[in-house]
Amino acid sequence: MIPSGSKNIKLVELKLEDIREDDRYSFSYPADPPALLKSVKKTGVISPVWVTPSPDEGLFNLVSGFRRFTAARKLRIETITALLFENRDQFEMFLLCVEENAASRAFNQVELCFIVSSATENFGKSFNELVDVLFPILGLSKSRKIYNRLVDLARFGPASHDLIARLKMQLGSVTNLADLGADDREAICLWLTENNFGLSKSVKLIETISEICGIEKISVNAVIGGAEADTPSDIDPPQRGIKLFDNIMNRRNPALKQMQDRFDSNVRDLKLPAGVTVIPPKNFEGKNLDFVIKAGDAKRAVDSAKAISGADKVKLAKLFDWI
Repeated sequence: MIPSGSKNIKLVELKLEDIREDDRYSFSYPADPPALLKSVKKTGVISPVWVTPSPDEGLFNLVSGFRRFTAARKLRIETITALLFENRDQFEMFLLCVEENAASRAFNQVELCFIVSSATENFGKSFNELVDVLFPILGLSKSRKIYNRLVDLARFGPASHDLIARLKMQLGSVTNLADLGADDREAICLWLTENNFGLSKSVKLIETISEICGIEKISVNAVIGGAEADTPSDIDPPQRGIKLFDNIMNRRNPALKQMQDRFDSNVRDLKLPAGVTVIPPKNFEGKNLDFVIKAGDAKRAVDSAKAISGADKVKLAKLFDWI
């Protein structure tokens, strides 16, 4: 698509080997989505990439369409259709690329931080210059606080960026991550991703682990390591995630930990078959228990159910001693 009202633009066919990626204009995240590769393999590159003339004769700088270009290169496509923009101010070209992307999709927080950071560091623009020309395109309030948060976010590592983009975290939810050191921040984000925690639990865990680190003067890895050590490794990942979450919450609240330890001891006393998990209500606020049966066949499921129904009634009653 050729931008309306634009001049000095040519539609050309270029060899990929003649195009150089200008990283100042690259802000899409993730940069290499698998779905696009499949699409390009099936239908080719439909929309032209955008290029500007390079100072090196016969070469061109890629300024928009980085994902399509990467997919074409992976598939060993030799030529690509491009819009060639000539005689353009570099920052005006940057704004045009951002505006073209904003018209077709919503940016995630990582992309927003890359855009603001590039405008600041690569084009030398200040906050006062950006709030009137860039922030309206991005749909951002003209707030220095938002600007500072985005600049900070751009300095995060890859594990942090992956988590924020995957969970579609909002800027306000990133504050506790910004308060952590770089190594702690990457450690907690990698751990949250590996255990597949959702948005709400991830935000809560970041907040709680940060509090524990501050209170006990220990690292994020020490808190995570303690939770991992207290959580069985031979249970289903979803149930293990629940246990990990509870262990972190209990560490922050010793009274809850004591209740959880007593509950776990009472469950062990029942001597239920392997594959049976007993789950108390969150923070022991409620009156119901969930008995989860994992069985590979109907007979094991029936045997496990019989074991639960035939459990010692006195010992079973102890499971409800928080009420």
